[in-house]
Order: sequence, then structure tokens, then C-alpha cells
Amino acid sequence: MADGSPADVGGLTYGPPFADSAAYHRLARELKTAGEGRRLRVALLASYTIGFLEPFLRVELRRVGIDADLLVGGFGEVESLWLDPASALHRFHPDLVVVALRVEDVSPDALIRVADATGETLRAAYGALVDRLASLLQSRGVTTSWTTLVANFSVPDLSPFGVGDASVASSRQEATAYANRQLREVVTGAGGAYLWDYAGLVASRGAAQWRDDRLWFLGRIPVAAPHHGAAAQHLARTIRAAVQPSAKVLVLDLDNTLWGGVVGDDGVESLKVGDDYPGNVFKAVQRHARGLRDRGILLAIASKNDPDVVRDAFQRHPEFLLRWDDFAAHAVSWGPKSAGIMAMADQLGLGLDAFVFLDDNPVERAEVRAVAPSVRVIDVEAWGSLPRALAACPWFDQLATSAEDLRRARQYEEERARHAGAALHASVEDYLASL
Repeated sequence: MADGSPADVGGLTYGPPFADSAAYHRLARELKTAGEGRRLRVALLASYTIGFLEPFLRVELRRVGIDADLLVGGFGEVESLWLDPASALHRFHPDLVVVALRVEDVSPDALIRVADATGETLRAAYGALVDRLASLLQSRGVTTSWTTLVANFSVPDLSPFGVGDASVASSRQEATAYANRQLREVVTGAGGAYLWDYAGLVASRGAAQWRDDRLWFLGRIPVAAPHHGAAAQHLARTIRAAVQPSAKVLVLDLDNTLWGGVVGDDGVESLKVGDDYPGNVFKAVQRHARGLRDRGILLAIASKNDPDVVRDAFQRHPEFLLRWDDFAAHAVSWGPKSAGIMAMADQLGLGLDAFVFLDDNPVERAEVRAVAPSVRVIDVEAWGSLPRALAACPWFDQLATSAEDLRRARQYEEERARHAGAALHASVEDYLASL
């Protein structure tokens, strides 16, 4: 849902964080007992009070399709729970453990007191945190081989240098960036561990508004109440990316989605795609889609149009960033779009749960949801929000990208070309000779 209002517990769908904190608490209580079968066991450990996330995370995990049981460690109970085989953490048998350490919590003086001009004090404090996290990851054995998410470090919002922080060698920005590079090397080399981009989350919401001093001094809670839903949603997306595969295909509508206007009525020359408004909206959609294709996500078309007219548009419009051959499959007809998506699933040899559908028309989105509920549908409020809706879609999140992922789109193109070549030859011998 796109309006920020909560759905019934059984019908939660992905959308912006709810504005109402009370709704999170109500839905979380219902989700504790709702559903049957296997639930993902997630533990949260931090150098600060992280229990505030529990109801928000339970709901946001459900919105990305995960029912979860949660264990929340107490303030600063990281090593004590991780290293003790008789601890509540080990008895919980987690599938995934989130670990978050902050330099503000364990070395607050290093942030404020300027002990030297080189910044070595702050870098050493960060280095100690990286070493602690490396030791935890190295201690995992056969019985503690849970997937681990490690929060990276956000730049603290207070500095003794004020606005001059970036100009000095001992700046927080420099030390934090260096520590995050070290942490990335540790985590990516550990196996079964990934980064939770906490720094990116804080930066996207604004560091100055991220913390409420009252919550911090009273309860060691580092996140202001208005951001609890956003923090949980960001973490839920990261958890999902760690334990479930990414979607493989983005299915795009054409008229008023990939371009402005209706090609059958307006003609190719009148389609709006370009660098000025409103064409820049649709060029941004094409740019985001092309970026996904570069990552190995397959692109497909589901459009109610004449196929020859659509092909002509892709061939002739000078501003298009995508061309007909950039799409691994095409369903251009006057039939239901759900039928077209199912036909493309058969053609590509993929399940419907590998498909994500973007269409500006709510009627078309509802039809696909009703007939092919396994297909994930991106909701948008208006065509102007299409680029952001596509960029914010959680279904293509990946924590690691392999060389095989990057080659996938090209491999499907080559396979399609081979099938097309086979259809043009009367015998297998002729076809092999043509190759």
C-alpha cells in the first residue's frame, strides 16, 4: 500500500513506513500469534538499547514476506550473549543475528576530546570496534553458524571542530570512512556475514534529526521516535536480502510508465522522453531500469498495444535509453497483462515469484495481483513518483553481486538469439553451421 496507512494483519503489503507508531504496536501483537509454520528467528544485539525496534521490525519483516520470532539483547549485551553457549542467544537458535556497535557508546571521549592533531585517537577507537566485530565473526563454529548482519558506522553528528570538522586531519568524517572500509573487508571476508548499511540509512534521513537527546539520555535509544519505522524498514529489507534471493525480472508497462503518452493514439513523435519536464520523469524510469539490467536483472514488457507500433517506437525515438532488444521477453497484445506475464514466465523458465511488475494504472496492477498473486507489484501514487518507486523497490535488493549476476541479461539475450536462429533453419545441421 502506498498511502502510509496500516492494513489488516493478513494483508500487509510493502509501502512507506506507517506514520502511526501505535499501529506498529497493534499489528506486532497480532503478528506474534498469526500464521503457522516455520518462522525466521532473528536476534538483535547492540551497544545501545535496541529493543525499541522490536514491534516495528516485526511488522516491516511481514511487509516483505517474512514471519519472524525476535530475540532482543539487553543494552551492551553483545559478547556475553554471543560467546556463552548457555546464553539466551544460543538457546534461541537464531537463523540471523544483527550486531550493531557504535563508537559513541563505547569510546565517547574519543569523539569529543582532541587528543592529537592526526586523529589517531578516534581511529584507534574505531579500530577497536572493528577488532571486536572481527573476533565475533571468527568465533562462529559449527553450532553458531548463523547469518550475521553487521551495522556499519554512521558519522556522529557532534564535533569539537563544529563546521570545520571536514577541514582537519582528525575529523570524524575521515575516521568513520576509514573504519567503514576496514569493516567492509572484515565482513566480506568472513563468509555468511553482510553489512547493514546503517550509515546510509542515517545519511538518507538526516543525521541532525536522527537522534533525540531525551531518548538517548533517558534510555540509551539512539534513534528519534519519528524514524523508528524507517529504521525497521531498512533493516527488514537488509534481512530479506540476506536470507532470500532477489527477484529476477522487472516487467514494465509502456504508455505513461516507460514513456509519456499513448503511442497508439499520440504517435512516436509525441511520446515524452527527454531531459526536460515531463519527459525527464520517464527518462529517469528508463535509467533506473537500465541500471537494474546492468546488475543482471532481466527486463520484460507487458503492454496493451500493437506490437508493430511498439517496435517502431523503440527503433525511432531518439531519446530512449532502452531498446527492444534490451528486453528478455515481450508480452505486447490486447489480452490481460497477467496472462502475458505468465506466458513470459514459461518462456524464461522462471516462477512467477521471480517477477516484479511496474504499471502506472491501478486497474492493471489490481488485475495482476488478483490473477497472479505471486507476482510482486510496485504501487505508485502518480506517474511523477515512478522513478522513486522503482528505486525504492525492495524486491531487487542484493547484499552481494556475482560475476554471474552481471552476465545474466547477456546470457538470456544470447539464448533468445539461438532460439530465433534455430527457427529460421530447416535442419539441425543448417542451424549448427549458421552458428
